[in-house]
Amino acid sequence: MLILTDARIPAGPFLFEDFGWAETVFAPLFMRFWFLEYYEGFELPDEEQYARVRSWRDACLSHPAAGQVTREEIVKLYYDYAKGAGNGALLPGRSKSSFSLEPDWRNRPWPPHNKYEHSATDEALGLLDVPHS
Repeated sequence: MLILTDARIPAGPFLFEDFGWAETVFAPLFMRFWFLEYYEGFELPDEEQYARVRSWRDACLSHPAAGQVTREEIVKLYYDYAKGAGNGALLPGRSKSSFSLEPDWRNRPWPPHNKYEHSATDEALGLLDVPHS
């Protein structure tokens, strides 16, 4: 990320002067850090050399354009991706992808943090349709 420390780059919160194309591209990538934090314990190192990246990430994520998606939504929908299954692929023993939009992710429980201990079932992830009474 040497470009972020280049003296020609403005010192403001965004890569250039305002929220622009770079932020439009990188904001979703910064959102993916949420599931890395949740499942892997990943954090940007708290070192001076990453200060500009942290500032940029925080500015991108706090911009109204990034408000369409929440940390909870990313963590819940990306469980299968965090386990290595992308594009809606099913993990062994599962009948429904965590990427599924039904049932609504807001009504699902948080997935287990320790994705390596065991694989969560469809039921544990709140993916089974609840019969209406």
